[in-house]
Amino acid sequence: MKKIILHVGSGKTGSTSIQKALYECKKENDSKLFYPTILNHKGNQIFRFAFCDISDTPSNIKAKFKNDPQGYTDYQKAIKESFEENIKGHDDIIVSSEFLFLSNNDEVATIKAYLTNLGFTEIHVIMYLRDPAKYYLSVAQQALKNHYKLPSPSGFRYEMLEAINNWRSINVASFTLREFDRSCLHKGDVIEDFSKSLSELGLSSSLAISSKSNESMSVEGTTVLQEFHRLLSISNYSSDIINEKN
Repeated sequence: MKKIILHVGSGKTGSTSIQKALYECKKENDSKLFYPTILNHKGNQIFRFAFCDISDTPSNIKAKFKNDPQGYTDYQKAIKESFEENIKGHDDIIVSSEFLFLSNNDEVATIKAYLTNLGFTEIHVIMYLRDPAKYYLSVAQQALKNHYKLPSPSGFRYEMLEAINNWRSINVASFTLREFDRSCLHKGDVIEDFSKSLSELGLSSSLAISSKSNESMSVEGTTVLQEFHRLLSISNYSSDIINEKN
């Protein structure tokens, strides 16, 4: 009996930390729960690209294959071949990609058919969600940190119900839904919580992470950073005006 765990995100719910823990603990866990390195990537984000249209990929993938549709088709084939070669000899597999959260209904059905064809008789889904307002705040914080333009709240979408319905529609063996909030997570930690979810599925694992980064700032910290960027923008604008006058 072959079993696969799909950790489907969403974004801003500690997915990077989970993937880092899975990668750093591969030696301890691979005999019990195998985490594939697809095309030598530490995370499994690219797994989704084997099934989605190029129009639904990040900007760097779009740019790479903009005028090369056959190249993208070959890339999709290479992802599948790498995955299939990687998992040979292993019955319990885990794939972690927050991008799978974005999969539409047809894509989810295609992924199930693909995994079933590979002999997986059990597909388990683990999904983390967070309060939409906190999700937006996290996205805004990242934009501030990277000096990007802040996303407009009015146009911001967090398609929780769509993702839940899409992944539940394929009748998976189990569907675990967890809230990404310290007060709700086991021991207040997403790695501990994820390990607990795996153990409840009968899969023991040893997960740890050497360091954590990119954690959300407090509202106060966000306000300070936002004010800093505002003042910096005013300063740059004033300098431009002075230079134009000179």
